Amino acid sequence: MRYLILLLSVVSASAYAQVLSVFIWDAPPGNDAQMYEIAGKAKAIQEKLGAEVFIGTDQRGRMHYGITFDNAAARGKFTDSLMADEAWQAFIADASQREGAATLQTVHNLRTAVAGSGENGPVIMVFQWRPKPGRGAEFIAQSTRAKKIHEKLGADVSVEADEKGNVFYAMNFASWEAQGKFADATAASEEWSAFLAEVSKDPTAKQVDTYRITTMQ
Repeated sequence: MRYLILLLSVVSASAYAQVLSVFIWDAPPGNDAQMYEIAGKAKAIQEKLGAEVFIGTDQRGRMHYGITFDNAAARGKFTDSLMADEAWQAFIADASQREGAATLQTVHNLRTAVAGSGENGPVIMVFQWRPKPGRGAEFIAQSTRAKKIHEKLGADVSVEADEKGNVFYAMNFASWEAQGKFADATAASEEWSAFLAEVSKDPTAKQVDTYRITTMQ
């Protein structure tokens, strides 16, 4: 697998994370097991060097490999350590020779805009939005209001923004059953319906994607 320098650049989607880089990988048919095996080895090396790593799978069968740091300086220090680490160099040499390598689909370098409680569960629902020009701050404010409603209904919510201007609204749950109960409660919530009716009159952003992630490691 061609991780190479790309893994140096992440929802766990830690609510207290100030910097999060997420790499989304997709393996050729029949090579999922190898993809997760190699990712597990990368995780073990990187965690020894001080990174917080999570590995999850989404509804399309893609792997989400996330690295969390307290700040950008910590990420830079980790990168320096990783590049000089002999175990990492040996790992790269081995992984790059594997057949059926996974393909990196995209990378999201994120910074926390609104933190959650930090009580992360293994189930993560992420909604990716693209704010309209000049309305990013307004959309973050609306997301903060949405967060308060959703947390009353059982979600742990954090809001992340990337370097491209996208906003990621992430909800954590203890299980998919808990997420399902939340969905039912949200559908029946008058407060949520009123909020949606208000913001839909003049949308500040367009939804780009949705990720349903189950944390595996």
